Amino acid sequence: MSERPRIIIVVSKSDIASVLQFQILRDSFGFTEINEVLFSNPVYARNNIKIVQINEPSILSTEVKSLHGDLLVFASKHVSQAGMKAVLVHTPGVWTDDVSHGGLPYKIGLAPANELKYGFDRLAFHAEDNRLNGFNVGIEVTHHGPILPEIPAIYVEQGGTREEWENQKAAETVAATIYDLAQAFSMGMIPQKKAIVGFGGNHYCARFLKLVSIDDYAFGHIIPKHALDRTKPEMIRDAWTRTLAQEKIAVVDKKGTKSAHRKMIRDQLSGIAEIVFR
Repeated sequence: MSERPRIIIVVSKSDIASVLQFQILRDSFGFTEINEVLFSNPVYARNNIKIVQINEPSILSTEVKSLHGDLLVFASKHVSQAGMKAVLVHTPGVWTDDVSHGGLPYKIGLAPANELKYGFDRLAFHAEDNRLNGFNVGIEVTHHGPILPEIPAIYVEQGGTREEWENQKAAETVAATIYDLAQAFSMGMIPQKKAIVGFGGNHYCARFLKLVSIDDYAFGHIIPKHALDRTKPEMIRDAWTRTLAQEKIAVVDKKGTKSAHRKMIRDQLSGIAEIVFR
């Protein structure tokens, strides 16, 4: 019998939403303290799923670079300057030389498309089940750190101000989503769907969200319009190759890109990807 995959849920002790999500996972989903300490903090586990507590903000973390697993899921807050209430899922990465929110210049991680889709679907389910009124359920473009070159990573977040970070129902929604995702991944029960690699549009991926929520596509890396202005051409190819899915297409938001962006995308993906303009 092959070894079951190892999942690590990462909690940041400096993030009040993450701490609340951890408390729910520990108290409601059967995680118990084991005889292991990492970063001076006790480790919790249930079967092959571990919860690791880090001391730094997760997006800036250097501690996570020492972790080894098959999937990392970050329990996190979401910061919205506009105060948008939301529960969200995305994968980390940096498209430009701006590392003010962690990561490395022009580096993206591995985007597990089907796990991202499953996380979104479970967020939607639990948000409705918990009557999380007034919160959007959505996806985000690839952004911020940390960069884990060889371990697929997902952020599941609640936000966008302190009021939402402390919202119990939002935390229950995120915690239940993380648990469902970890369990399904552990059991090899993540549905396999056709995935999109997205180019253009805004931070909250309005056009791609419709493909994910209505047309049932999975999604991997998404690079927004503003980042296309400042990225390197080879990052287009990286977005494609570092999206993990058996079947995938490149989808370009035609209204959310410039002609120069579309030329760059064609030049980089010609011959390796099916490109669809929407």
